[in-house]
Amino acid sequence: MEQQLSQNKLAARQCLLEADRLIKESRFADAKSAIEKARALDPSNFYISAFIDRIAYFEKEKKSDGKDTLHTQAPKAPQAQSAEPVPKPHQPTVAPQQPQKQQATVQQAKQTTPVHTTSPTQTSAVPPASTVQTKTEGSLGKAPVTEQAKNFQQKIVPTVPPEGKQNPAVSPVQPQPAKPSVPPSLDHVIPSATSPPQAADEGKKSSAQSVEEVVSPVLPPVIEKKKTEGAVHHEVQPVVNEPMPSSGIQTTTREQGISEAQLEEMKRKIEMLTKALEEEKKAREEMNRQQIQQAIAQFKIVLEKAWVDGAPTEQKMSELEHLASTLAIPENVVRSLMREIKLEMYGRAVKEVIAKRQLLRSSSSTLEWLRKVYKVSVDEYLEYESKFLMDLVADQYKGTVFQISSDETTKKEITPKLKSLGYAVVTSPTPEDALEKIDKLNPNVIVCETSFGTGSLSGIRFLHILRTNPKFNFIPFIFLCNEEDYALLASSELKPNEAFLRKPANFDELSALITSKLLWFREYIMSLSK
Repeated sequence: MEQQLSQNKLAARQCLLEADRLIKESRFADAKSAIEKARALDPSNFYISAFIDRIAYFEKEKKSDGKDTLHTQAPKAPQAQSAEPVPKPHQPTVAPQQPQKQQATVQQAKQTTPVHTTSPTQTSAVPPASTVQTKTEGSLGKAPVTEQAKNFQQKIVPTVPPEGKQNPAVSPVQPQPAKPSVPPSLDHVIPSATSPPQAADEGKKSSAQSVEEVVSPVLPPVIEKKKTEGAVHHEVQPVVNEPMPSSGIQTTTREQGISEAQLEEMKRKIEMLTKALEEEKKAREEMNRQQIQQAIAQFKIVLEKAWVDGAPTEQKMSELEHLASTLAIPENVVRSLMREIKLEMYGRAVKEVIAKRQLLRSSSSTLEWLRKVYKVSVDEYLEYESKFLMDLVADQYKGTVFQISSDETTKKEITPKLKSLGYAVVTSPTPEDALEKIDKLNPNVIVCETSFGTGSLSGIRFLHILRTNPKFNFIPFIFLCNEEDYALLASSELKPNEAFLRKPANFDELSALITSKLLWFREYIMSLSK
């Protein structure tokens, strides 16, 4: 049931993601159908309402955008039909006393016009004077021939001597490039020679206006000021573009204010949705990680059972591979786990053989046999050898026990058993003899009896002397006491690294007591290193 529920939630999430994509493509109907699928799969999903609000908001925005487009485009049609040409503002006329200044301005404009040269092919055939004069008059509107125009015609039309009287030493006149004519904007400035006086006055007025239009950008500020002072000012109504009705702009602004608030809310909801999806993704990844860890732990248990007595058969190996594929464990992880379990089980087998006293350290044939049983290659053995030997030494050697006892029976019972557990045991008959050995020995645990023969230190006195030396202040110390000293030690305050047992001592109790005191000592040393 839980698996089906999780699958439904995952499918609902996919539907919501599909709805988000459809909303971005403005396919609101498809998005609604995707949201309904998600609702059917996971009714408790609280993001469905957020998606529905989002679709409603975007549909409203789309409708409002269509209305605004119709509202803004409707007034433009009648305005384009009733558009009338805007009359040009009336130019102020210039007072009669300005013609001289205007003529000077015209001359200056003529001098500043660029000179355009013509190619030799265009000037090779020199037209007659009458043609040149006709063209000049036509282009200038029959302007009066001035001194400058005469010089211009003399340059263009050469004088030809009569036939038979040409001087051979004189070379023919080379054609000169024609000077450009007056700009077309100044054609009507020069009045016609045959025009009546009234027409001439009108030409002067119009020429004054044209000169103002052409030369006004290059007039200095002083001339501009004088010209405006002498001119007759006319009231000209400026043409101002009428603004569009402000109702639509105000409506758009108000809608923008509403949309900004809604957009902020939608942005907040989208951020919440994104954050929730990210958290769900992280949770999904963590679940997958935990699932694969559980699968690996389960597979390791099966591997240990398969490799406990040696390398498994081919049929067992195929079953293990099928199990790994069922648990969705990658192939490289399976190979690494098999190699790890193989070396671990090989090490256990060697340690068991050593613990049973069935293998000597010099017996290489037995180790070779075990390597064949567990299919451990030489390279794997050499790679694993250092770790294997360290574990072997750590398992065999647990520490040094310094046993101080004058009772031979106690020595025979305790010493072999301590050695079988991996302890190195050093014995001493009296406390005095122990004080001579302890500096060179550096034991990990001291097991001492409470009473010795006449003339010798007691076990309690030996402990007090030993604690005076800071080097042995924290070494675990265990008393083996008789009935008389048991009541005394039970009523005294001992340190955490001190304990006592009643004789004859139970070896299991003694072993547990030694282990607990060594653990306390190691923890104390580690706390000092921190």
